[in-house]
Amino acid sequence: MNKQIAAAYELFNEQMPMETVGDLFDRASSVGEKKRIAYIMSILPPSLALSCVAESLDSTISLEFSFDMTILFFNADFGLNIIFGEEGQFAVSQTTGYGFDLGLLGVGVAAGVSLSQRTVHGGFDTIGADFRDPDVCFSLGYTPYVVGGALTFAITPSAVQNNVEDKIANAVTNALKSKGAMETGEVLEMMSTVLNPFAALGVTSMGFEFTAGVGVLDLIGGKLVLPDISIHACSEELLVCFGNGCDEKMMVESWNDGSLCGLGTTCDKCENEATYWYSKAMTACGNEPKWNDGAICARGTTCNACKNTATYWYSKAFTACGSEPKWN
Repeated sequence: MNKQIAAAYELFNEQMPMETVGDLFDRASSVGEKKRIAYIMSILPPSLALSCVAESLDSTISLEFSFDMTILFFNADFGLNIIFGEEGQFAVSQTTGYGFDLGLLGVGVAAGVSLSQRTVHGGFDTIGADFRDPDVCFSLGYTPYVVGGALTFAITPSAVQNNVEDKIANAVTNALKSKGAMETGEVLEMMSTVLNPFAALGVTSMGFEFTAGVGVLDLIGGKLVLPDISIHACSEELLVCFGNGCDEKMMVESWNDGSLCGLGTTCDKCENEATYWYSKAMTACGNEPKWNDGAICARGTTCNACKNTATYWYSKAFTACGSEPKWN
């Protein structure tokens, strides 16, 4: 099992490196473009291999990419998850989190993997926390000299139970009995072992991520060892979802053509790539319908929106789209 997991994970990372996957979605200029990337990704060999691994473990595996920034201990985290369900489901989600970070000021990026067993923690059913009823995401790690790592947990508050200290201690002890460097497969199986009793705490997934970042406290701390601790209210919206249970998930609500938006910010919510609309004097989602003949316009600006080349219309004493009909 270890070799199977390691081989599938390494195949995915070799053919679709995490930084490449993140860049693909970052460069996408609309929700529609992100969906098309996700559709193609779902049928590539690395995705099919990881899907088989998730089924064999009866667990949901999530590959996670994120960017975060901290200002005066307030942290905002934005990311992307590629999700392989225990019954062959496939999903891609956009994640958002707001909360506390031990860093004073800083920025960082992270890439990691998390695991959720179906029978114990819910598996694919736990995917898609609504921001109106978010999960609690907890991260504990260490980033010396810019690069480091962290353990991550997602917790559903309503599932929290008490009196599980002994179970947690036993699971951690058993999981850490392995000696020496562990391969990817061994890490995932250790996560699976540790995760079982954590279900009583409401933990729905557990993972590990590689981090890179810099903060003010790191710079002024010198040799002081400062842990990375963050607690978020976290949610996710699915861009695409295939398989059992997808009908109940919260999907991304994209903006229709004609919705006003700002390039580099809200235009990312457009279903189709945003362009400048002359009729609105602003950028909006999609392409502006071409103006019909007779619509008044100004040469060099709004006349560019005409369906047919603009000419001077004597009846309007102004330029307008198309050619003016001859007078009787």
